[in-house]
Amino acid sequence: MDIESHSEDCYILRPSESLRVAHFPYLQEDGMTVTVNREIALAREDMSFITLEHPMMTAAMDLVLSTETGNASVSVVKHPDLKAGQFLLEMLFIVECSAPENLQINRFLPHTPIRLLINQFQQDVSASIRHESLHETGESINHEQISRFLASQRQPIQAMLQLAEQNAGQIMQDLIVQSQKTMLASLTSEIKRLVRLKKINPSIKEAEIEQLKEVTMLLHENMSAARLRLDAIRFLVTH
Repeated sequence: MDIESHSEDCYILRPSESLRVAHFPYLQEDGMTVTVNREIALAREDMSFITLEHPMMTAAMDLVLSTETGNASVSVVKHPDLKAGQFLLEMLFIVECSAPENLQINRFLPHTPIRLLINQFQQDVSASIRHESLHETGESINHEQISRFLASQRQPIQAMLQLAEQNAGQIMQDLIVQSQKTMLASLTSEIKRLVRLKKINPSIKEAEIEQLKEVTMLLHENMSAARLRLDAIRFLVTH
């Protein structure tokens, strides 16, 4: 969108020609005036008060997360431990675990990102080279040249992807096992508490305890069915 300064803490938002979606959430075709100042918003009914909780902001975040735009990119980077002329793949996998809402599985296994960095020698250097340490040089990239290079390196890149998927899969399994242990420890403790309490409090029903046991089993099963999704990939060329 196009953003024009209106006055202090106030801006005019309009759809731009480069808008990549048919309609930006809550943005009118003829634009809108917004402010980030609560006092101004209270005094000016013609201005929308924009915060992180505003529907436009939450919808925009959902738009970013739900579309594939920006999921793949190419960058020229510098790092003291990397020689010029090397290439790497930086990938972000997401561990997803779908389950009925009433199980509240996110308490134990929320959507979890796994970042992996594989170099051209098919070595996992994720631990030694952090994302923050890869500084982009800002150099322009010749799209035709990089397309030809990617085509020529198709097999090595596929091997790097396969290695990343294998390593991410192992990390996911370790995460699942640890999450299941945490869940079992938490709910087993609660079941034992209810059993002890039932002995002195007749209002505690056996059905409550059985229901908690059933929830524990369902959580364990759903965690075991967690899957891995490749969410983003970046091809890196060192300078």
